Amino acid sequence: MYTSKKLHMTLLPKAPGLKLQDVAIDAEMISFSVESTRPSVCCPVCGQETARLHSHYLRTLADLPWGGRSVRLSLRVRRFRCTAAGCPRKIFAERLPSVVEPYARKTTRLHEILRLVGFALGGRGGVRLLGRLGMMASPSTLLRYVRGSPEVAHPLPTAVGIDDWAFRRGRRYGTMIVDLERHEVIDLLKVGRPVR
Repeated sequence: MYTSKKLHMTLLPKAPGLKLQDVAIDAEMISFSVESTRPSVCCPVCGQETARLHSHYLRTLADLPWGGRSVRLSLRVRRFRCTAAGCPRKIFAERLPSVVEPYARKTTRLHEILRLVGFALGGRGGVRLLGRLGMMASPSTLLRYVRGSPEVAHPLPTAVGIDDWAFRRGRRYGTMIVDLERHEVIDLLKVGRPVR
């Protein structure tokens, strides 16, 4: 059986050194106040490890919903001083890539779910599903996440298939190139008029 603290920790993103400070639950939202407790961090520019604390600030992040309630993380982020003499970055904020990307307003795991929904259903269909799941995003946001996804490098195909089809018979045609071994579309060529 979970104690209250253990239950709350299972709702948080899995990140080393992340400490729960406070929890507030109301009818529509669960708010977690969390902070990092790592004793030292590395400078993102030069890689020098430092423990010289400069200041801190709060970031409010949307996270995956739970029990029909939206979840917000109030993350206390620390700023550190870089101790390397030649480093151009004198002060930097600690990075928590397993929780959130720099400048993002959504956690990494929520961003990944939105990206997958965008791939599966597109903009409008994805928004309809997300609304039923208790998550919010616009169609343009889902499509932006899809377009911003890194391209997957595949080996060169050894068996290729080509297929033509008509959008409007006699007017507009398209050509699709398929990798027959992986059963994946390689490219869709520009739509043109039929050659007479």
